[in-house]
Amino acid sequence: MRPGDNFFDIGGDSMAMAAVHARLTRATGRRVPLLDLFRHPNIRALARHLDGGGGTPSWPAPPSAPPPGAPDPGRPDPYRAAAQGDPR
Repeated sequence: MRPGDNFFDIGGDSMAMAAVHARLTRATGRRVPLLDLFRHPNIRALARHLDGGGGTPSWPAPPSAPPPGAPDPGRPDPYRAAAQGDPR
């Protein structure tokens, strides 16, 4: 594997990524979120990220979750429906 090779393009999968994550954690003594390995799926991008170089992840970030207690836009609000006379 070369520093710019995408882990998944060379045959890596999520189970292998979990093994890499465990080895990385043991080797560095750092708590690196597994998601960081998915967001930076090559050695060069991950090293830059871990060194604080930031940069744009090689993989798009997942959409951010709504704050706790925020209404789910994909589900009707039962309180609003009841207030409007809908018995759901």
